[in-house]
Amino acid sequence: MKDSRGKYANPDADDQEYPCLKIFATIDAPMEDVCEYLSQESHMGEYNDLVVAHRDLEDITPHSKICWSLCPQILFIKVSS
Repeated sequence: MKDSRGKYANPDADDQEYPCLKIFATIDAPMEDVCEYLSQESHMGEYNDLVVAHRDLEDITPHSKICWSLCPQILFIKVSS
């Protein structure tokens, strides 16, 4: 698939195709509990064992934030710089 960043993409500088992974899962728990669990920085390694570094960057609202994480290259997916 093409770069999905919409107006922030630069098709003139990057006309390459990127892999797209779509994953579905069902979690047998209330939505509030799932969101609470996923929001805890200390749990990230439990649901994504590829993460080698991570940190919270900014709290946006009491129920949203921006996070950063780093994973090694897997399969044919290359890390962009």
